[in-house]
Amino acid sequence: CVRVPSRSRQRPFFSGLPVYKHGAVGGANSSSVVRQTAAFDVQHYAQNTSSTTLGGVDVTEDAGCCSAMLRDVNDVRHIITVFLTLPPFWALFESQNNLWIFQAQHMNSTVFPGFDLPPDLVPALEDVGVLLCVPFVAYVIEPTLARCGVAVTPLRKIGCGYMCTVLAAGAASVLELAIEARPENALSVWIQMPQILLLSMAEALVVVAGLHFAYDQAPALARVGVSALWNATAALGGCIVLVANTVLGLSKSASFFVQVGLMFAGVMLFIIISSRYRYRRVVR
Repeated sequence: CVRVPSRSRQRPFFSGLPVYKHGAVGGANSSSVVRQTAAFDVQHYAQNTSSTTLGGVDVTEDAGCCSAMLRDVNDVRHIITVFLTLPPFWALFESQNNLWIFQAQHMNSTVFPGFDLPPDLVPALEDVGVLLCVPFVAYVIEPTLARCGVAVTPLRKIGCGYMCTVLAAGAASVLELAIEARPENALSVWIQMPQILLLSMAEALVVVAGLHFAYDQAPALARVGVSALWNATAALGGCIVLVANTVLGLSKSASFFVQVGLMFAGVMLFIIISSRYRYRRVVR
């Protein structure tokens, strides 16, 4: 039996429809831009020449037809290079759903007298932290930095989020070593709060700024395809967790430190890529 929402619940959604701007649909679709990006890269590097063919069409012969597509292809290529740094972040983000829960099972779950925190609610604490961090970043941190003359760009916010992720992974790794060196339930679950808050801030910075960056920098015809690539990086991060936990057979403490190493490598790669990135559109 499927429960159909009442009209009173549907009314708030439909009342906002006039606010949205509906653009005319036309031209090539987003999948064609992404497909042309892959075709151009494969052909260019396979031939190892300076040929500017795109999808079988020579740009030099029909520049008016293909120049816009070529610009879109280059924009998507630069966005993809930034996306290459996302899988380690998603891998650590997904670890809270397993490793951090297992970690909490070996800690004293008493938060207040008479109230124990179930270990499987650890991800819910991170969700609450995100709800607090998003407005804090938007209405406190960004205006403060703007008054100090510091430009807050999406890539800088992503970089700060990556650093928070490394700190969260490091804190979780040190805590795991402390748990293994002490009797069962000797440490309070409160000690997990710093890593949870750091990951909450990381998600508020990376996810919000990353989606803003991808949507703003992507060509209009490629925004759907770029969003799909964003989701693909999250899936790849989940695969990293699966391989580390099952295929490699790592211990819990080793898994924590492997995640720290992967995230640190991702940060180094991001610094190189972001330092060379040039915004192709005005970031709103």
